[in-house]
Amino acid sequence: MTSSSVAPPMLSHDGGLTYVAPCSPGHRYTDAKAYTPPAQPLIFLHIDQEIVVVSKPSFLPSENGRYLKDSVRSRVETELAARDESITGLHLAHRLDWETSGLLVLARTAAAMRSLTSQFRDRTVIKRYIADIIGETGPLNRCGTIDLPLSPDPERLPLQRVDFGNTGRKATTSW
Repeated sequence: MTSSSVAPPMLSHDGGLTYVAPCSPGHRYTDAKAYTPPAQPLIFLHIDQEIVVVSKPSFLPSENGRYLKDSVRSRVETELAARDESITGLHLAHRLDWETSGLLVLARTAAAMRSLTSQFRDRTVIKRYIADIIGETGPLNRCGTIDLPLSPDPERLPLQRVDFGNTGRKATTSW
């Protein structure tokens, strides 16, 4: 690794409670004029009276935003309406970052949402994340854990920041 490829250290502007990791801006979906929704359709893997399971393409927000109305939610609502099925009570049981592809579960009833919420809260749902690493011949470490509290970065939404203050929420990633 050359010295030019080493990322600068995280910065703290409040005495070490909140840190901001440097990263390039990349795609931003908060600017509606600059956002182009992905052309890939949602893949519906399961639909019944209680839940809907879809495969979300990358760069599609899970939920509608203030200015953006193309999301997993809006596409599921469109599909259910086309089937003459109710969209009342439809809720995302969890979310995926907008740049992440993967499976999403939506509840169609209050009872299904309560059940899914408790399953995610109690960690009885097994989630597996797979990352494609580009530009490296292999991992520097075969395994490890990042255990840092995160909060939204208001100046760089939708990005997150490391936050040891009151607003940081526990976030653990093992690989």
